[in-house]
Amino acid sequence: MSAEQVFIDIGYKTEGVIALEAFKDSSGKPVVQVGEQFPVSIKGRNEEGYYELSKVYVARPKDWSSLEAAFAEKRAIAAWSQGW
Repeated sequence: MSAEQVFIDIGYKTEGVIALEAFKDSSGKPVVQVGEQFPVSIKGRNEEGYYELSKVYVARPKDWSSLEAAFAEKRAIAAWSQGW
């Protein structure tokens, strides 16, 4: 962990990074521990050659049944985008 990034061993003898902001609680204190494991997805590479990782892609729902039900019933749904 650095002042701005968390370095994550993704296997394959390489590391990726996630902004430290993604691990801060409501008080602004980092809540990640050395050795902690969690799922991530790869967004690309940064200018230093590290893989840029994201917890957001992984956090998206994997059960689409509620979305399918809303579509079938023609109900409005709330959504958000980060500009991807």
